[in-house]
Amino acid sequence: MHAWVTGATGQIGQKLTSELVNLGYEVTAFSRQMMKSTDKRHCVKWDLSSSTYDFSQLRNPTVVFHLAAQTSAYQARNDLPSDVLTNVSAFVNLLDAVRRTGTCPHVISIGAATEVGMTANPVITDLDPDDPLTFYDVGKVAQRLYLRQCDAEGWLDGTTIRLPNVYGGATHSSSDERGFINQCIRRALMGNELTYYSDGEYIRDYLHVDDVVRALISVINSRSEVAGETFVIGTGTGTRVRDALAEIARQAEEITGALVKVGPSPPPAGMYEIERRDAIVDSSRFTKKTGWQPELRLAEGLKLTFRQFTP
Repeated sequence: MHAWVTGATGQIGQKLTSELVNLGYEVTAFSRQMMKSTDKRHCVKWDLSSSTYDFSQLRNPTVVFHLAAQTSAYQARNDLPSDVLTNVSAFVNLLDAVRRTGTCPHVISIGAATEVGMTANPVITDLDPDDPLTFYDVGKVAQRLYLRQCDAEGWLDGTTIRLPNVYGGATHSSSDERGFINQCIRRALMGNELTYYSDGEYIRDYLHVDDVVRALISVINSRSEVAGETFVIGTGTGTRVRDALAEIARQAEEITGALVKVGPSPPPAGMYEIERRDAIVDSSRFTKKTGWQPELRLAEGLKLTFRQFTP
């Protein structure tokens, strides 16, 4: 089995690539950064927004994981052409490369739970219709539609996995407003105050990166059940933002012995309304089709992440 992984140096990509190698896969890892190849991992430096790469030199994939992305809704708003190039055109280039292999692999794309917008019910399901409220989410919806059409053309099997707030792993996010939990852990270890907007009552579904990787592996093992489908996955447990920060502060104090303050901060001008919603994910349909279930509760996942950030 041979896997292509884009965004292989990112938060999910690093973990997924390692797990695939552990499972015996040969992996072609794509990244804009230079990486070191190993016996089981062939590393390719390629910016997906450029179509100038000779794929004929690569082994054809059985499965493709598309993780590369520009993840900031605000950066997308500030530079729309660049965002379209990175999040839409790059994906189209990848799909075209897959089509030209003629092998009909399984392509798994990562989406966002925010693509359904401000739902009336805080519990998000696979049945909620698309209602993107940011240019970032518009791009993600476009990815899903391109993937669905390529599936309909018979070029590949496509599955989209929409994620909530992902944390864990030791990588830095490429954007300031992403990787919120990881950033707060780093701040807490330095003794800096942790802040939330308004009253901190907004509810989030925090999913550890290890559970994300397990979900992606389960997609490979359930190809016939999930091909052509879109799923949203999460823990099914909602946590108030201020409670999550309080738990981070508590665990940091246990490690450093220093008190970490937690308090409110005024929302920035131009903050998207989607950031004020409550969101809990119902993954029951995905669980039924794949058998996957999240294993790490927030407190346990935070403890694991603290261990990754400390010597």
